[in-house]
Amino acid sequence: PSSRITLRKFSPLGIVEVVESPFIREAAGLSLNFQEDLPAQALLFLDGEEVGPISRFDGDTSKISFVNYLTSALPYHLLSEPTLLIIGAGGGTEVLNGIYHKAKEITALELNPQIVSILKDDYQDFSGSLYQREDVKPIIAEARGYLEKAEKEYDLISLSLLGSFTAASSGLYSLNETYLYTLEAFQKYIQRLKPGGILSITSWLKEPPRDNLKILYLLSEALARSGLKGEKSIIFIRGLRTATILAKKGEFTQKEIEETKEFCKERLFETLFYPGIKEEDNLLKEETYFQASQKIISKDRENFLKFYPFNISPPIDDSPYFFHFFKWKSLPLLLRTAGKEWIPFLEWGYIVLIATLSQALVSSIFLILLPLFLCRKRFRITRKKGGSFLYFSLLGFSFMLLEMAFIQKFVLFLSHPLYATGFILTCILIFSGLGSCYAKKLKGGIITSVFSIILISIFYLLSLKPILSHFLNFPLIFKIFLSLFLLAPLSFFMGIPFPLGLERAGRIDENLIPWCWGINGCFSVIATIGAVILMMAYGFQITIILAIFLYLSSAFASLKLG
Repeated sequence: PSSRITLRKFSPLGIVEVVESPFIREAAGLSLNFQEDLPAQALLFLDGEEVGPISRFDGDTSKISFVNYLTSALPYHLLSEPTLLIIGAGGGTEVLNGIYHKAKEITALELNPQIVSILKDDYQDFSGSLYQREDVKPIIAEARGYLEKAEKEYDLISLSLLGSFTAASSGLYSLNETYLYTLEAFQKYIQRLKPGGILSITSWLKEPPRDNLKILYLLSEALARSGLKGEKSIIFIRGLRTATILAKKGEFTQKEIEETKEFCKERLFETLFYPGIKEEDNLLKEETYFQASQKIISKDRENFLKFYPFNISPPIDDSPYFFHFFKWKSLPLLLRTAGKEWIPFLEWGYIVLIATLSQALVSSIFLILLPLFLCRKRFRITRKKGGSFLYFSLLGFSFMLLEMAFIQKFVLFLSHPLYATGFILTCILIFSGLGSCYAKKLKGGIITSVFSIILISIFYLLSLKPILSHFLNFPLIFKIFLSLFLLAPLSFFMGIPFPLGLERAGRIDENLIPWCWGINGCFSVIATIGAVILMMAYGFQITIILAIFLYLSSAFASLKLG
């Protein structure tokens, strides 16, 4: 009630809005033992989705004591005046957490410049000049790129709460890639910690458990690859709506474990895992989180992963879909055990994707066969319809598989899906168009262009990752020109097989030209959806390899065009 939009800003990254109301009070995961009043707040939204609150602050830390009753406050009770790196500063709650607990130096990373601008300028007085403080350094940057460039080590690295509870619970994130929650990212976070430093990750609680278990699995794997033992280096606690998992670059001491238990006891939080925890230490005897944590951190985690009804395997940079939890083999179990209540447990983004693919397949079959029926007298005498269908279907599918895979491979490099999609798509369309213009002049025609595509794609498979990693921390404008340089040759040759194929089809029968064009379009649509499914299941590399195989098949199919 009484809410109003007080500020709206536009940028390529979306529409940022600030909403004020005298009734807004939010502190995700706040302990029930907190008895004081929360400060006045405004809510930040990005494209209609909540980013987090901006809390009123006048420099008096006693007025923001609520941050000491969040699960994310735990690491500050184990570290003294840490140097802090916040990944995803948002509305500044974690910055206030650091200030309240006397962090020596706070580096606040935020990708969206509009959000930083709002706190620095429009809401400077409201937020207590949060980003003008000497101990706070706001940086507009993508975290992975920043950590590649920065050689500094931190006592504490904190990943802020990701998204709103409603969106996280609905499964709408399942198709979203995020390079902040991959195995390579977690290894980089651990690498950037000082000896004895702590990585802190706070996330929403879900039932049945998904997100937190995947984070726990990621941390266990990342610690193992860093030469550390998860059973000695992980603490896992939960509150009413959030959970916080700590990973130490070293082993937690008995003193730190006792401080953790005391912290949770005072705030009515639950300890789910710490080194040496016993079953009797768990408050809820049928606690799923506790039981799952024991298995994930133990040597039995592969077996647990196999039989758990949700996909909690650790995502990697080649398939960075952290929120993809859906398992086909679990669908009958969910339907059988939950009945009509199964809907909230599914990741709806993935289900919608499958439904869309089904629609595209049915529509394509109809649109491809309909001309053969309506124009059957014309097509009855047409030769090589099968060869034409095979060639243009393979071409449409392989073209879009490559395009989709390379868009995703450049997301991390260009810092944001919007930049990657906009620039890579434009680059491919322009240079493939130039290739189409040059097509008739190319010696060897279809065969030469297809084998050029295959050779360049194989080169990218072998060398693109180290190239992009080396230049990850460079300025965006440089990375755009480098992307142009890398993609132009491939895009140029990708534009050649289609017009040359149409020309050959026209020589057989002019009636084939619109039909073949339609086939190519139908399979391009199918491939656009299918590529996402493939990348989620098998990764970018396998998707590119499949595209290479299909291009090779199209070269052989072109021989049937005459």
